[in-house]
This record gives sequence, C-alpha cells and structure tokens, in this order.
Amino acid sequence: MSGKKLAIIGLLAVLVLGGSAFGIYTWKMNAVAFRGISLPMKGVEAEQRDRWVETFEEIAAEEVVLQKIVEVSDYQNLMGLDGEQAAIADLTKRMKIKYRPRKNSIEIGLTGIRKEIEELKLIAPKIYQVCAMVLAGNDREFAAFSSQKRE
Repeated sequence: MSGKKLAIIGLLAVLVLGGSAFGIYTWKMNAVAFRGISLPMKGVEAEQRDRWVETFEEIAAEEVVLQKIVEVSDYQNLMGLDGEQAAIADLTKRMKIKYRPRKNSIEIGLTGIRKEIEELKLIAPKIYQVCAMVLAGNDREFAAFSSQKRE
C-alpha cells in the first residue's frame, strides 16, 4: 500500500470515529431527564398517600399556583422563554407528580433534556415549596407530616 492510500484511509477513519463520537454525545445530551424532589412516605398509609398525590396534581394544575412557581423560580429566564404565558404553558407540559413504589416516595419535578439538568435542579425545589405550602394550608395532616420531616 502506498503512503497516499494509507493517509486517506487514516483520515476517513478519524472522520468516521469523530462523527460517531459527536453523534453519540448529541444523542445522550438530548435524552429525556427528570429532576425532582423526593418526599419519602415512610409511615404514611396508602390511602393518605394517594390522596396527597391527587391533591398535589390538582394544586399543580391551578393557574395561580403555576404563576407563583414561574415567579419564584425565575422559570421564564432560566428556560429562555418569551412571556409569562409561554412559561406557564411550558411548565404545565413539563411538570410531573408521581408516586414511586420502589422508593416509597412522591416525586415532584420537571422533565426536560440532559442539557437542561442544571436549570431543572434549580426549579424543582421551588415547585415543591409552592405546592407543599398550598397543600399544608389546606390539609392539617400534611402540614404536621411536612413539619415533622423538616425536624
């Protein structure tokens, strides 16, 4: 084999490997990610827990609560959105509240892509704080449970 052929084959190999590595990196960074706050349900009855999950979901769907979350977390600026209504619509689409049986906890947070993990980590606690404050105001048992967890 001549030196020219070997150089061309080497260059092609580098381009293929570099392109593959860039493709894998881009694919991984655009993968779906969830970041949230986990609220352990140790010692809570299943009926009570399910009621709290439903109540969290109802609270998170209220327009006033969504506006408060957008204001408190600076959601609009962190996610680079134009206008408060766009931020509320985006937050509504991304926010997830679910019970995780393996962890025996309620998770409250956001879905996004891996590129946004830092922003999601900043916003998720604010979602929990606003929703938990509203729920604690409406439900004495949750207020007692929540204050007990902080101690």
